[in-house]
Parts: sequence; C-alpha cells; structure tokens
Amino acid sequence: MKSPFFHFKHFSVRHQMSAMKIGVDSVLLGGWADLDGVTTILDVGSGCGILALMAVQRSSQLTATGIEIEPDAAAEATENFRQSPWSDRLRLLKEDFSLFCSDPRNTASFDMLISNPPYFSSGISEIDDPRKLARHQGTLSPFSILSDGYSLLKEKGRISMVLPAVFKDSIISEAYKTGYRLLRLTKVRGHISAPVKRILIEFEKNSLSPVYQPSCSDSPLIEDELILESSPGVPTQRHRQMLHEFYLKF
Repeated sequence: MKSPFFHFKHFSVRHQMSAMKIGVDSVLLGGWADLDGVTTILDVGSGCGILALMAVQRSSQLTATGIEIEPDAAAEATENFRQSPWSDRLRLLKEDFSLFCSDPRNTASFDMLISNPPYFSSGISEIDDPRKLARHQGTLSPFSILSDGYSLLKEKGRISMVLPAVFKDSIISEAYKTGYRLLRLTKVRGHISAPVKRILIEFEKNSLSPVYQPSCSDSPLIEDELILESSPGVPTQRHRQMLHEFYLKF
C-alpha cells in the first residue's frame, strides 16, 4: 500500500486527504521564495501545509499561518503542523480567504503571502482565457489572492506564487492594476530543450500609490530560468542547491 506520508529530510507530511498532493510545483515555490526580512507569512490555500512548513524550516525568525477552507485538508495540515519540529511557529485557520481578508483585524498583518493556487477546473480541458478559467475555481484564484490579499500585506509586503506559464501576462497585468510591482520572475523548464510550463513569480505591494502605473520599460528586477534536470532523473546543480535541505534524494 502506498504510504500516506511524503518524507523530507527534517519533517514528514501526510497528504492523503488533501485534494492537492505534494508535487513539484509547491516544493519549488517553497525553496524559491525570498524570505529575507519576512517574519510573518500566510500560506493561502494551504492544503496539507507544505509551504508553511518549508518556510519555518528555512527561517527561524518566521511564524507561518496556513489558511484552508476544505475540512479534510485543514485537519491534515493541522496535524502536520502539530507533528513538525516547529509546531510553536505554525497555525492553521479553517476559514474562507476572502472573509479573512475583509476582517479589518487582519489588515497589514503579513510580510508575505505564498500560494500554489488552484487554476484548473473540472470539465474545462483547455486554457483559452486564464483569468476566466481561474475564476471557475470560486473565491480562491491567483487573481483573488492579489486583489483580496492586498489589505493583508504590510508596507512593501510581497506575494509569491507558482503558476502555469500561460498565466504570465494576465497575472502581471492584474497585479499592476491592483497596486503591485513585479520583483522576480523565474521560468521553469523540465530540461534544457523543454518548453516553459511553469513560472515562479513575486510581486511587491506598492506603497507610493493605490494603483501602480508601470512604465513601458517596466520589468522584473530579477528574471531568469530554472532547468530542473540535466538528464533524465538527474537534477541540475541549481535545482539540487535550492532543495538540498528538503528532498531525501538531494
């Protein structure tokens, strides 16, 4: 029988009941996110809690909150947090994200929001309009995280997400309209000749104006590519370095 646990070097995650199992996307984001200066982080749509767990492992100065509305996933994340070595710096909220954002008590509470958000919907096989498609997921989508999450962020707070590459232009456009600026963008390829299928992207809350107006030359401060494998089953040096403290095989 397949184990319900995914084992990392310093903790294990039960992900049997969560709709979103442990996958490459979340682990990449957990290792890529810039935690410099971050002391409070919100893992949006936390699932089994992997992003919050990776964050507290990486930074001893950080406390992480996961927010998850689905009951089974929330219960699983709560237990994963309790069993981890950092249980005193983790908490799980079983709550609707949009309602959490609308509560004035939560205004300016976090240095960072991090998420591997839902972006596929049953019955839809092709992505012709990423923004429209994401909204089929209901209240939580990459776009609602930007708009609803704005109030949660402290001055110069950041949002980090992993998304299909097809979302790039629409999510950047939405971020500018909402009042963010683009800080980092990493395009992910499975191997050197593979197409870019995922992006890792980070925005900063713009404190100068409620609506950020980018210039025609506006670009991320850091833009690069991450190649996952140098040959089948062999991670590249950068991939290995990024996740050396997590994957058993690295």
